[in-house]
Amino acid sequence: MAYVVDRVVVCDAFREPDKHYLILPGGKSRLVEGRRPSKRFLASAKEVKGGLAGILAKQANLFEDNLEAIQEENTFVNALRDELRVWRQGGYQGVAEVSKHLLRWWFDRDEERHRERKRFFFCQQEAVEAVIYLYEVKRHRFAATGDLVRYALKLATGTGKTVVMALLIVWSTLHKAKVAGSSLSNNFLVLVPNLTVLSRVRGVDRETGQSLGPGLDPANEENLYDLFDMVHPDYRNEFRPSVQVRNWQSIPLVASREDWIGEDVVAEGRFLPASIIWQMQRRRRQDPGAVVRRALGNWRDVVIINDEAHHAYGEKQTRKDEEPGFIRWNKIIDRLKEGVRVPLVVDLSATPWYGSGSPKPDGTLFEWVVTDFSVYDSFESGLVKVVRLPDPGEKQETYLDLWDQVKDAKTKEEYLSACKGAIASAYSSWAKAYSEWASSMERLLYDVPAPVLLVVTSDATRAAWVFEHLSRDYELLRNPDDEDRRKWVTIQVDSKIFDADKGNEAVLREMVNTVGKKGKLGEHVRAIVSVNMLSEGWDVKSVTHIVGLRAFGSPLLTEQVVGRGLRRTSYEVLYKPLDDRMRDKDNSDEETVDALGIPFIGFPVERRRHPKAGDWSHKPFWIGPAEDKERFAIRVPNVRSWAVGYTVPLAKALDVDTLPELVITPKETPARITLRPVVGGSAEAVMTLDEFRREYPVLRSEFILARELYELTNPGEALELGIGPTFEELLEVVSEFVDRRVRAEGASRLQDIGIYYWTRRALDILETALKGVPVGHQPVPILGDPEFLDTRALKRFQWTGVLADGKKCHTNKVPCHTDLERQFADFLDGAGDVLAYLKNERFGFSVTYYENNRPRQYYPDFIVQAEDDRGQSVWWLAETKGEIHPNTAVKRQAAESWCERVSRTQYGPWHYLFVPQIPFQKAVQAGVRTFAELVDALGAAGATLRMTGGRSA
Repeated sequence: MAYVVDRVVVCDAFREPDKHYLILPGGKSRLVEGRRPSKRFLASAKEVKGGLAGILAKQANLFEDNLEAIQEENTFVNALRDELRVWRQGGYQGVAEVSKHLLRWWFDRDEERHRERKRFFFCQQEAVEAVIYLYEVKRHRFAATGDLVRYALKLATGTGKTVVMALLIVWSTLHKAKVAGSSLSNNFLVLVPNLTVLSRVRGVDRETGQSLGPGLDPANEENLYDLFDMVHPDYRNEFRPSVQVRNWQSIPLVASREDWIGEDVVAEGRFLPASIIWQMQRRRRQDPGAVVRRALGNWRDVVIINDEAHHAYGEKQTRKDEEPGFIRWNKIIDRLKEGVRVPLVVDLSATPWYGSGSPKPDGTLFEWVVTDFSVYDSFESGLVKVVRLPDPGEKQETYLDLWDQVKDAKTKEEYLSACKGAIASAYSSWAKAYSEWASSMERLLYDVPAPVLLVVTSDATRAAWVFEHLSRDYELLRNPDDEDRRKWVTIQVDSKIFDADKGNEAVLREMVNTVGKKGKLGEHVRAIVSVNMLSEGWDVKSVTHIVGLRAFGSPLLTEQVVGRGLRRTSYEVLYKPLDDRMRDKDNSDEETVDALGIPFIGFPVERRRHPKAGDWSHKPFWIGPAEDKERFAIRVPNVRSWAVGYTVPLAKALDVDTLPELVITPKETPARITLRPVVGGSAEAVMTLDEFRREYPVLRSEFILARELYELTNPGEALELGIGPTFEELLEVVSEFVDRRVRAEGASRLQDIGIYYWTRRALDILETALKGVPVGHQPVPILGDPEFLDTRALKRFQWTGVLADGKKCHTNKVPCHTDLERQFADFLDGAGDVLAYLKNERFGFSVTYYENNRPRQYYPDFIVQAEDDRGQSVWWLAETKGEIHPNTAVKRQAAESWCERVSRTQYGPWHYLFVPQIPFQKAVQAGVRTFAELVDALGAAGATLRMTGGRSA
């Protein structure tokens, strides 16, 4: 059945999976290197029968027949993965500039997005890259989709499909705005299967108009575009999409009374002439897309996004004369493309298979699937909770498969007798988790939701039996003797309620959609009894226990049924380095869910007695401003840019001797040189190192460096105003830098500065220096939004890393990434001349520096307010460092320049302190006790850096 492993999470959620569990016969597995190929298991030929179970392999024979089984590989998906990897590493060539800027803004700023907690999962990145690559570079069209450009993205539960939709909306909107003759659109129709998904995807309640959280509605104050900083700053004025999120059932295919006039209709007291009526009806017959087009406000073009797209080809015929749902869904698309231009259709689903009643065999994969991030990848990357099965030897082990025990029960007594033990066991474990939650101070301070018990049954009758049993016989799940469902803590739901808009079913829909949300109808829900499966879009994250009392004939059913209960309460732990999490033998960082009665065929699981769903355990820890420590509040200017001009000769304003040294080493110098423009461009020629040195003397390379710096420091506005440095000034600075700050070691030569690898590093140093060069007048800081960063406005967040007490810090605890940061925080707490300090985590303070010709944000570790020997307040940026990286020197240079500039304004004085681990620890051991003493000690230790092309000493 399931394969039990010591640790389910083995991959970084933000990187391409680099290992996976290989399923072996007998329910065993082995961890292997490399990404899991996209494939499906087909049963051996002798076992193949009609229906989904036959295609996905019978449960009982999945492992035993694995050697005989046909493993059908998704060749297109696997080949595309390799193409995308090469394209990604090559800098996204072959697309419009706006697309390239967006891709780099989203995926090339790991450090900034990591610190801001706005980083995208790899599966989201790959999905967006695939659509853009196929549309712009390959211009690929699938034969199965006819004249439609249509791509399907297979993304498992918990991978954030709505974020992918938002990224695609940003790309298409800005491509339409910035690219002449763009074939894309800024109009979007997002089709969803039910009202639950509609409200969640929009982020706005369809009835009240109240915000439900970040969604796709750009007019909502809470939206995904702002939450994840998706729109590049250069394009914010052009981002004006029109987004309609519609339940597909609400889009008409037949004209209503308002859309047409019949022969017997009277207008203004007179019958219309028959000729006019005939013309109107004729026009309607000739334009079958008019009704759909009119419903969308007469858009001329539209990008269609289908959420939970398996419904488009998977709805059963429910009544004798009723056509299957997939026909209706796809008629909407067909009618739209008849009346408006549809440049692109994107399908998103965890299970993009043809379903019952569709034109292809049940379970066949959509032919236009382009990416595959399966539920197995989702487990192994930590995007969902880890499933824990009962410990061996425990009585609960008998509850691994409950369907055989209950399937033949005919009466309520027989049924409950067969499943009471499993329910009691699950309740006992759930009650323990609930007790821990109820006694936790975090739930009171931060509105943490209660743990939820989910029971899945096979039909409505049996669901009613279980509902009555739970709500009557278990104290914590007992409903009040009241027909008002809004007071219930245990509820029973089925698929019908997710489209209900009135009566008790609408109340239940609201309750199940808002489970655990403060001030909502579902705030007090503790247990849910569901028929068959919960609907797509159900987004409750606090499920800790699941009991399955229905048949699970395939992995697909297991994923559909249980996936609703696997969503994490917090993704904070995913920002913790994977190596650190792997060293935790107890896996205490991972959120878990207990499962009884569900086979989890082919899924990686762990064994554990008690589950943990994050928030009411000790990890993650909530960080936020503490009311009793407001005297340590920090308020600093949010300087984003400067208004400066070069009013003195640049060579005099810039002290080249203060710049980081660049050491050229033979280890990083390639033997064969590819010539290309420094900024962008494609390969021009290849020559050996000796040929390059003959062709490119130092003077020629200096001219190239100066030319690139001139383009970087003289953008359009600066060139028009004449405030930038001249080429001659830059050439003089470059020559001095090469003469005095560039050194070649070993077999390297100074001519090698012209090699792109070393030119790029020289440009990073010089560009950062030029951006911060002191000029002959007072610099004017340009403040961002907000103009000042204040710890009083700091939003609470969860933290899974190291903690320090923070006696002089406004937050309740100090969130630290390393023990060195904790040690430094402890030192600041004890230093008598430190007035207050802040660990710069989620605070938003950053300094701009340049790397690979792109602006980057550097987040110093600490902001410190100290007192000098005259009793004056002095501000410090402090960076603790245990390991030196290639960009450390450039960051330090940018921070020192920022401090020097700000000190010349009304916001000074500011200084920068670099705190290497060993000198710091030696200083503390030697008896340094004040901040001033530490500054002197580190200065005496000569804590300086020199750059060495990939390493620093």
